[in-house]
Amino acid sequence: MLLEHRDGRLYVTATDLEMQITAHSELAGKETQATTVAARKLQDLLRALPDDATLNVDGTGSRMTLRAGRSRFNLQTLAGRRLSAHRRRARTRCRRCRCRSAICAAC
Repeated sequence: MLLEHRDGRLYVTATDLEMQITAHSELAGKETQATTVAARKLQDLLRALPDDATLNVDGTGSRMTLRAGRSRFNLQTLAGRRLSAHRRRARTRCRRCRCRSAICAAC
C-alpha cells in the first residue's frame, strides 16, 4: 500500500497488480512524503483497535511505528518512489495479443 502526503492530503493507493484503488483525505502538514507498507498487516492491526482509538504514526527510515493507547506496532516500509518504479514495470502486455492484462483470458 502506497501512502503519499502531498498538497495537504493523504493519498492511499492499494493494488493487487490487476486492479488499483486510490482514496484521499485531508491531512495537515506541508511536507511531501511517500512510503509503502504491507496492506494486510496494516489492515489486521487497524481492525484490532477500538473504534474510538487515536492513532499516532511515526515513520523513520525503513520503519513505521503505530501507537494507539498502550499498544505499539512496528512495520517495515519501503520508500514510495520504489513502488512507483515497480508499478511501471508491472504494466506489461500479453506477448501474444498485446493486451494490457498480465493474465490474458483471450490467450
